[in-house]
Amino acid sequence: MKTERKTAFEMPYVGIDHYQGMPILYGDRGDFSVVMRLTNPVLQYGADPEAYTVFQQVLLGVVKILGEGHIIQKQDVFIRRKYRAEPASEFLQQKYQEHFDGREYTEIRTYLTITRQIKKGAFYTYDRRVLVNFGQNMDKVFDLLTGAGLSPSYLTEAEINRFVNRVLGMEFENPNIALDNLRCGERELLIGERAIRCISIINTDSVDLPEKVGAFTSRTETSGMRDFPVDNLFFLHQVPGYKTIIYNQLLEIPNQQITLGNLKLSEKGIRAYPIRQT
Repeated sequence: MKTERKTAFEMPYVGIDHYQGMPILYGDRGDFSVVMRLTNPVLQYGADPEAYTVFQQVLLGVVKILGEGHIIQKQDVFIRRKYRAEPASEFLQQKYQEHFDGREYTEIRTYLTITRQIKKGAFYTYDRRVLVNFGQNMDKVFDLLTGAGLSPSYLTEAEINRFVNRVLGMEFENPNIALDNLRCGERELLIGERAIRCISIINTDSVDLPEKVGAFTSRTETSGMRDFPVDNLFFLHQVPGYKTIIYNQLLEIPNQQITLGNLKLSEKGIRAYPIRQT
């Protein structure tokens, strides 16, 4: 009789350290990361197409600063909340608060995680020069994001642990975090009374993307909304019946020479697999 193999759930990082006041998250393979909170300056109905283009240029600038061997992960957390009226001393302000009391709205939190990778399959050895170079690059990235009006701030050790627990429990609305029991279904993961689903927007089995993708999309629905610029993923605001959505984007900067070499071998009809010596 075949026995089912059980594996314990382990976190992919071993601890948090500090370098020149910057909290660094160390992975179990030796890679290290920093987590920042950003403030998106682009309004949903701002009608400014230049704002979307500027953000793409800022992201391209971050890629140029970091270079190969890094992973950039951006997470946008959509949280459905109900507006709570605040007490006011003035009559008009009080009526304004009562008018919007109980209405649902979406709060968006943006997190940026930058990871310095290690060579795959290599034994990890501590190199202070790599850490110093990473710290200098992060200072440049921080200044670039600040100049673009994104108001970056590093998450402290307590905030990183709280963020990880909120992701594990998919709970961003309540101030208290409770990690409930997990049950795996055929199409979803059940956490207490909540159902969690992971949906890939891009079909990785058959990637059919256009050669060029614009920084925004123009909507023309009525005569009052003609060529109105919106985000390419504006439909996330219209998902019905959700409490929390975590939209995850991951960009890996590979080694350029190895990638170009593999492409040249592939063009010659040779499979670009690494040679294994025995």
